[in-house]
Amino acid sequence: MKKIPQLLTHLKLVTAISIIGFTSLAHAATTSLWQVSKNGDSIYLGGTVHVLPPSEFPLPKGFEQAYQNANVLMLEAQMPDANDPAAQLAMMQKLTYPAGQNLKTQLSPAVYKKLSQYFTDLGIDIAMFEQFKPGLVTMMLLTFELQKAQLQGEGVDAYFSRLAKQDDKKTIYLESLDFQLSLFSAFGEDNADAFIQSNLEQMKDFQPSFTKMLAAWRSGDLSDIEYLMTTEMQQTDPDTYELMFTKRNKDWIPKLEALFNNQDKELVLVGAAHLAGKNSVLDLLKLRGYHVKQVQF
Repeated sequence: MKKIPQLLTHLKLVTAISIIGFTSLAHAATTSLWQVSKNGDSIYLGGTVHVLPPSEFPLPKGFEQAYQNANVLMLEAQMPDANDPAAQLAMMQKLTYPAGQNLKTQLSPAVYKKLSQYFTDLGIDIAMFEQFKPGLVTMMLLTFELQKAQLQGEGVDAYFSRLAKQDDKKTIYLESLDFQLSLFSAFGEDNADAFIQSNLEQMKDFQPSFTKMLAAWRSGDLSDIEYLMTTEMQQTDPDTYELMFTKRNKDWIPKLEALFNNQDKELVLVGAAHLAGKNSVLDLLKLRGYHVKQVQF
């Protein structure tokens, strides 16, 4: 089964709490949320889905409880303000080709034809996206598939970012917006054909794959998250996997360690795939001597 592109995130249905009889055990539910502790201090570390349909709200209780218990929220990066022309201009400058280059010059005729047909099937002229780099093209593919499946909505990160603003809760970031734009700009830079072709293939199974990812995220099933989100990338495009996950995970560890040994209680939210598999954030923290426990609620 093909998986959704690596630019996505990952999810699952809540495990039910069952109480059987007077003396029976209650099975606590889990989600993509962990408590990381060392020397008497701890943080909450949650895996997110950056696009979440309205049907997935309310979120698992663990997320809401962690947010209420925290006085600091840490996110991957601050997203550009849609009402800020300067921010939008900076984004487009990073994610579009300069004069003299475009998708037609960067893709083989065969792959360009497939991409053009994808847009034609949606009633859209590819000329609208001719200057977009592969990373931005992939975001557009995802947007269209979410719209077709009626699954578009506010992601976990955006939801809590909005709450923190309303609650005047301190919000900090692991990365700058400029860094994230540069990252997306680099996707497919040296392998545009393979990158676009892979994502077009993955779109064919979009809705069932995305539904499974939602289920894996919601229950906090790291094995399923890794399989659905990153296994194919690790096998077919290890360079992109290194760029998107391994390197960033390692870069984040010192910033996460700096959250300890203070009076604050932090909730850190990152894409769920960063918490699954080898060299995940959770594994790297364990190697640094931190105790990692999945939150039950």
